[in-house]
Amino acid sequence: MKKIFLLTSIILLAFSLSVFSQNSPTDPVVSNITTNSATLSWTDNGCAPLGPAFTIGYRILNSGVPFQATPGYLPGDSITGLLADTTYEWRVKCDGAFGPPSPWAPVDTFTTLAVTFGCTNPLACNYD
Repeated sequence: MKKIFLLTSIILLAFSLSVFSQNSPTDPVVSNITTNSATLSWTDNGCAPLGPAFTIGYRILNSGVPFQATPGYLPGDSITGLLADTTYEWRVKCDGAFGPPSPWAPVDTFTTLAVTFGCTNPLACNYD
């Protein structure tokens, strides 16, 4: 009897995890890129969040270090403290209210702006 109960419990658990599994977010978009920040957006793709329920992971492209993963984001939030003129790769996953988190979405990249000093167009500058 215990074996039947255990087997039934395992089957129900596997079924409930598959029913409540989250879809990965899609359509990553980066906007409002500055020298030290960027706004990240995506399509939630059916994620059922309970409050801020997405984790963002980012790192310098080809750095070989693990993604810095931070939970509590919503589409349209910004990441700050970035280095100027640096290419980053980022990804997002759903930490929905029901079931396990989604797999990570595919990685996307963006480059922060370079720091510029003074006039950047010599033809338009007034050097009189």
